[in-house]
Parts: sequence; C-alpha cells; structure tokens
Amino acid sequence: MIIKKVYDLAKLYNSYFSFEEKCCLSLNCNLNMREIRAIYSLSLLEKEKNNTPNKLANHLGVSPCIVSLILKSLISKDYLQKISSMSDKRVSYLVLTERGRELCFKYIEAHQNAFEKISEILTEKQLNELEEIIKSDI
Repeated sequence: MIIKKVYDLAKLYNSYFSFEEKCCLSLNCNLNMREIRAIYSLSLLEKEKNNTPNKLANHLGVSPCIVSLILKSLISKDYLQKISSMSDKRVSYLVLTERGRELCFKYIEAHQNAFEKISEILTEKQLNELEEIIKSDI
C-alpha cells in the first residue's frame, strides 16, 4: 500500500514537471529548460548583486562546467551579459539583459498558469501531497 502511494506521488510529481516544461516550451524561445531555469535563478539572485558563475552553479545545484555551457549559450542569444570586475579582472559578474528579463517575466507567468491549471485538476489533498514532495526535495 505504501509503495503504491509513493509511486502515485512520484507520478504526480513527474506529471507536474512535465506540465511545467510544456508551459515553458510555449514561451517560443530558443532555450531549453535548463537555460530558462538559469535565467529565472539569476533573476532571484539579482537582489544579492555581484552574481558570479559559481553562485549560479551553487543555486542551480550543477557543476561550474555545466554552468559555463549554459552561460555561453545565454550570452550568444543575448539573454545575459558577463561583465568583468573592475577590481579583479579574473572575476566576472552575470547580468540579465532586457531580453533576459522579459523572458523571465514570461516564465513566471507560464509557471503561474501551470499552477492554476494543476490546481483545477487536483484535489486539495493531492495538492498538499505534491507540496510536501516538492518541499522534501526528493
């Protein structure tokens, strides 16, 4: 019985992320989910200022090598700028471009739409279970 419940909850969790991905793909941008999430993460980190590739890697939970690939793509597509530190030329800071900010707003809107549609489909109990799964970071 418990195994079935865990399986059902995992299925629900995966369905949400699949649905979120479809919503994000509807943004009609030339980015993959990892790149879109990097833009969103940078928007959250902007409050702290002086965001470096290492800070982004830590926030995303990926290696600096992966972040480097993501950044190259985002910079070449004009979603992001890399600015050298005035005091230490070895340090680069990441700043979203206007295009990056616009995409971030669209991503947030798509995310909210995903939550609204899911809340129409799921019962309150299922929503609470999904919330607990997401919080537990399985």
